[in-house]
Amino acid sequence: MFKRWRLSTTNHLVNASPALALLFLASACGNAGDTANDAPAIAETQAIETPQETGAEDMMTMPAIWSSRDLGGEISSIALAGGLGSRVAVSFADGSLQLLDFDGDRITEKAPLDVAQVADGRYLLLSGTPVTMFPGINSDGDLTVYIHGGELAAPLAYPLDSGQETALGGLCSGQPTGEVDGVLRLAFWTQNNNTTLNSGRVVEVNDELVFLPDEPVKADRPITACVLGADGASVFAAPTIAADTITRAGATTTFVLDSSGGLSFANDRFGAAPFTVSDGITVRVPKVPADMAAVTDTRSGGYSSGVLTLAGPNNAGDDVVIFIDPSNLTHSVLEPKLD
Repeated sequence: MFKRWRLSTTNHLVNASPALALLFLASACGNAGDTANDAPAIAETQAIETPQETGAEDMMTMPAIWSSRDLGGEISSIALAGGLGSRVAVSFADGSLQLLDFDGDRITEKAPLDVAQVADGRYLLLSGTPVTMFPGINSDGDLTVYIHGGELAAPLAYPLDSGQETALGGLCSGQPTGEVDGVLRLAFWTQNNNTTLNSGRVVEVNDELVFLPDEPVKADRPITACVLGADGASVFAAPTIAADTITRAGATTTFVLDSSGGLSFANDRFGAAPFTVSDGITVRVPKVPADMAAVTDTRSGGYSSGVLTLAGPNNAGDDVVIFIDPSNLTHSVLEPKLD
């Protein structure tokens, strides 16, 4: 059975056409603020290599504690949204998009939205209606946000003008850090220029969602993944295919997935090191995951230290999303190591 949240609201979006629903959802809450913003700092993070400090040997394996059922299709990307609207967005090779909860249960059926990639989302109020928004790229390389809430049976695709004449090659997202950051921060590169990181924010202007760009920033090598944190952007080069972070009490752990399925982490206490994920009693870890995502603020599923997810086919041939307890690493950042 598919789960679908019925949100307590007088606005029943299910009977509205997609266009009218989008106009309603995106009704402006006020002035978007000053459109000028300093370009984010960019940290070149080309690879996570040999750890600077060895002391995490007993933390090199994290347990896979839960899994979705077989999702019945090749997964191309996953993304997480925390907070009250904690959800997993899964895009498939056929362009469809499906939402799960943090128990791995399906909230929606697959929606044929022509999705190529999704990035981490955010729970927020649009015109008083609770929604979860995931940014993404469609198969034409166009910037799009996917919105779900109210009584919508499936996410809605809302196109955004990225300001680029060519197709986007990849993207990452970040939570707003101030009033001028709008509803979501974004960074992306294009298929014909993967050494320039374009960034900006999504804001509400005159009943519409609009992307406001900042100044682009150059990277030293072709970008294959990025993380957009409170202090700016970090970019990653091959063989990295995905990166994400969990922050607890101001301490951040970065997780990285490479094209061969290798996993690494980095934080201030332990430097950087590879890690593995162990199978659970009934959970089988994908050997070469298609994608990875992480989030700190989880309001369901029982993940008090945040959650790390991997997606892809397991040894049984099932296309799954698995949920990993990262507390061995995220707790260690905060607690002193005992001799």
